[in-house]
Amino acid sequence: MRTTWACLMTLGLMTASLCLAGAGCGDSGSDGAGGSGAGTSATTASGAGGPGTGGDGGSGATGGAGGNGGQGGQGAASSEGRCVRGCTIPADCCVPGQPNCPSDQYPTNYTCDEGICGPPRCAVKSDCTASGQLPDYDCLVINGLNQCAEPCVTDADCAAPLSCTGTADDGTKLCRAEVPAFSCNDDAACNGYGICNEAGTACICEDSSQCTNTYLNTCALP
Repeated sequence: MRTTWACLMTLGLMTASLCLAGAGCGDSGSDGAGGSGAGTSATTASGAGGPGTGGDGGSGATGGAGGNGGQGGQGAASSEGRCVRGCTIPADCCVPGQPNCPSDQYPTNYTCDEGICGPPRCAVKSDCTASGQLPDYDCLVINGLNQCAEPCVTDADCAAPLSCTGTADDGTKLCRAEVPAFSCNDDAACNGYGICNEAGTACICEDSSQCTNTYLNTCALP
């Protein structure tokens, strides 16, 4: 099935915390599922909608705290911190203007865990199909989190620019967006998502003062 970005936005699969500037925000190196923010244990570039916490798992076409899309660029090493969305209550994790947020239903059921926003989590397939507009999408466990993603067998099953290169925890192949490797020469290239690491491959942080972006405003250390 050929999905549309509009449908993905409807599901909240494009997250606000996808390391908005493509800043290679600290990704733990795990694959994100294609097509579904913020970066959390951030959900930058596949999947699940909603603000990710720094881009773990990467988000391609979705988010998170946040979010299921493709791999979020060159991730930071596990010993390096990443800028995430900080919170006191789940409402702090909502994208400004997001309707019916927070709630106990996907895609606005954010969590606030130890001061860090967690991405929305689907419960059943119908959470992911956008009222039938994305019939092939399903709710699968990806990097330990329930996320919406599109299962696939070959690249032909995925809408460009996604490819059948992602994998759910149970081994199911998923459509995933590949993001070019990130590089930086100085801290300015990180646009407030931390500082450029010594290798020039990711934006990292040592404390929250280095997370000057208004959305990803807290440094999460390993």
